[in-house]
Amino acid sequence: SIVKKLITRYPNIKSIVKNINNVKGNTILGDEVITIYGSDTITDELCGLKFNIGPKSFYQVNHQQTEKLYQKVVELATVIDAYCGIGTIGLIASKHVKEVYSVEIINEAIKNAKINAKVNKIKNITFVCNKAENQIKLWQKSGAQMNFYISDLHIGHENVIRFDNRPFANADEMNDTIFSNWNSRVTRDDTVYILGDFIWHKESKWYDIVSGLTGNKVLVRGNHDPRQYSSNVK
Repeated sequence: SIVKKLITRYPNIKSIVKNINNVKGNTILGDEVITIYGSDTITDELCGLKFNIGPKSFYQVNHQQTEKLYQKVVELATVIDAYCGIGTIGLIASKHVKEVYSVEIINEAIKNAKINAKVNKIKNITFVCNKAENQIKLWQKSGAQMNFYISDLHIGHENVIRFDNRPFANADEMNDTIFSNWNSRVTRDDTVYILGDFIWHKESKWYDIVSGLTGNKVLVRGNHDPRQYSSNVK
């Protein structure tokens, strides 16, 4: 069988999973997941923490660059981790901050995130399955004081509209919304780390984009960016 040939040739394989997606559209994975070899989840270690990862959960695969990137966000206060996936950034930041509020729309990822918090004995983090924009409003109404937001915004790229079904008609409308929200909250003295991926744009365009944002900007090269890509823009 194919499974036997795979595990014979690649003995490090821990799981083989079949995903069934009968829905037309831009969603890659369907709701039905069948484990045909190994366990339903795998475990990986990142920044000293252990993470339980399901087949439908997002996880950064560039280990070395991910650890460097995540270290840029840990010296914070109380944070919101929007689009948190299985909780990697929030759990790593939790060791250095008072409280972390994490939100993700994929229920399986939230289940993995809660397991990861329990495995790593972390209690100062909250995981909620909801749309980020809706949950953040609920947290604000509850009186929670947020000092920092961690998000996955890709400023100006049309694929964000086309693939992610964000509530914008086009990239210009998305940019205007991001710029307006940013500049109404960030002061000139604030330092903001913008975490990749700059490969969506030519470098000269990125300089033009960030020049319209207030505060001190530090661009951190992401997993999809070439090694030679500049990341020293402020």
